[in-house]
Amino acid sequence: MGDIDAGIGPRRRLLRALFGALALSACAAPAPRYDNSPSLLVTALAAPALPRSPAKDPFALRDPLPDSPIVLEPDTFDATLLTAPLLAGSLKVASVPPPPASCAAWTRRKPSTPPACSSAEEGRSALDWALEPRANTDTSDERLASLETCKGLEPGLIRALRTDLAAAECGDELALPLLHKRPSGLRAPIFHALLGLSIAARVVRLASSTAPRASLDELANLALAMPRSYGRALALAGVAAARIRAEVDPDKLATAASLAAVVAMGAEGIGESPRVEPALFRLSVQSGWLSEIDALRLPPSPASPRGPSPKRPVVAGVPVCPHCYDDRRRALTLTERFAEELPPFFAAYLLTPEEAASPVALRPWARKHSLPTRARAALARARLSAEAVRLVAHARLGLGIRFLDRRDVDAAASLLAAEPAAQQSEESRLLLALALALHGGPVNASAWTEQAPRDDSFDHSALDVVAKSANADLAALAAYDREILSGLESGPRAGDLRALDARLADLTTALRGGKHPTFLWERQRALNLLREQQRRQSGYQADAMVRLTRWPEVQPSGGEWHSSSGVIFIAIRAGNVNRTLRRLGYRFEPCFKKAATATEPPESLLLEFIIARDGTSTQAVAKSEPAGATELEACVAREAEGLLFPQPDGGSWSVRARLRAR
Repeated sequence: MGDIDAGIGPRRRLLRALFGALALSACAAPAPRYDNSPSLLVTALAAPALPRSPAKDPFALRDPLPDSPIVLEPDTFDATLLTAPLLAGSLKVASVPPPPASCAAWTRRKPSTPPACSSAEEGRSALDWALEPRANTDTSDERLASLETCKGLEPGLIRALRTDLAAAECGDELALPLLHKRPSGLRAPIFHALLGLSIAARVVRLASSTAPRASLDELANLALAMPRSYGRALALAGVAAARIRAEVDPDKLATAASLAAVVAMGAEGIGESPRVEPALFRLSVQSGWLSEIDALRLPPSPASPRGPSPKRPVVAGVPVCPHCYDDRRRALTLTERFAEELPPFFAAYLLTPEEAASPVALRPWARKHSLPTRARAALARARLSAEAVRLVAHARLGLGIRFLDRRDVDAAASLLAAEPAAQQSEESRLLLALALALHGGPVNASAWTEQAPRDDSFDHSALDVVAKSANADLAALAAYDREILSGLESGPRAGDLRALDARLADLTTALRGGKHPTFLWERQRALNLLREQQRRQSGYQADAMVRLTRWPEVQPSGGEWHSSSGVIFIAIRAGNVNRTLRRLGYRFEPCFKKAATATEPPESLLLEFIIARDGTSTQAVAKSEPAGATELEACVAREAEGLLFPQPDGGSWSVRARLRAR
């Protein structure tokens, strides 16, 4: 200590002695009382040190939106619906085409012999028997038809299920006979489902006819007048499909109908339904960035534990042949078989509240990104296990992404953030990270369709943490989702391929040398195409002017896209066409500069072209707005010929892009 004291100056030794004396006096005597105007020395000694602001927790949720209300249908339906034109026979749509001949396969079905079906328990077993795959020639619809008189099942339920599973244009032929002769005990949810399916069938057939738009409008108004229900969502989905198909409807009507259908189906918690796919596809064509959001991927929900294969089932007292049933299916419980195989609305309708709130049912629904309203009501009254909470969060997040509703996203984040960090699984942390990133995005589907959000709308900090996880699969998923959200930029930075390459470096490393899901392989292939374009096309500058005023519209140049899953993987379509056009914008700059020196340039320019199967652009046409800038039009069209784009899937692509000319 002496050496230390010798090394300090006399002023510091004086202050040390002063502070030591103050400390000794404090120990020896009571603490002094200070008046209201203490000396500066006392004030400096008494003032506490300012606390440092704590570092932001990347996994903390701030200001979540309130959850959407649970609205259950009453048991009785509104009697005024019985006077609706469709049911009263006063609908002014005499020109509705008749159902196609293929509908006879459902409407003239000869049912097979049903099993015993007098109690509720026997009714559920009989439905399970009807869903059982068979090696013989009868179909599941034949077996379902034989259950329509089953006293153990609710009146109309099997007919509604058959109608939902049948072709969309056949729905009224199946549903209306039952609505005109309503069985005793027909409850509102089934009534609404049958009515909605009838409306959907009529509007779909109307769209392919020469009937005036007023006929379609009449049915659309009936759909809108229905109370909130699964049936209303089905009707609105049919109206959207019809608006999209009908040539007499302007684009705004088709887009508005698609938005209404998406919102209605999302409100019912039905994330997996082929009937709403046309509406989702329409919105993705109009607003290409929605295709990118649909490309986000969640970690797989856990599979149910498999029990031993049971003995051969017995139906009507007779053992089923050993090759006529699926051992894997029979290893599941009845609850999970219903949740796996039935449309989510009907599965939730048949299960008890206890079954609907159990992980056994929640696992399949999480995989389907669904949580039916009846299941949500059961969950609100149940005491949930930690596994059930995670599955509910998984389903809600999937719904929020599917239908662009931040209330679902925030509900998932709230459930996951409430779990102690020490108890969180790695999958839960990835779900939470993705929910927190989307928390900063648009609030609902309407806001999502207005304009592409910028990258800085989303907080990627939690995803960045998970991307460094020791679990290689989850780290790759986090990096993949991070890259998808980063690709949503619509400002000048969207054309910066160097920044894109930097963001993708970690993802490429994570995928190298291991197995990964198909969607990751597809994404990597698309990104490799972008890098190849940069190497083959010189002149790119990251800070070049970006003249695109919005995302380009990308749609099939002829026919429709098809895929086995019913959902088009378009992450390598609209998103990369947008980025390619932004990156190649420098090619048009000489045209605009020459036009600016010659005459007053137009406000904007509409550029249209086709991306052929080899990825090259052809048939380019430019139209100035206002018209008249012929030299500029010819120059831009000439430069647009032969540009290299990602090779299109399923056929050539038609592109419409609007450029700022000033």
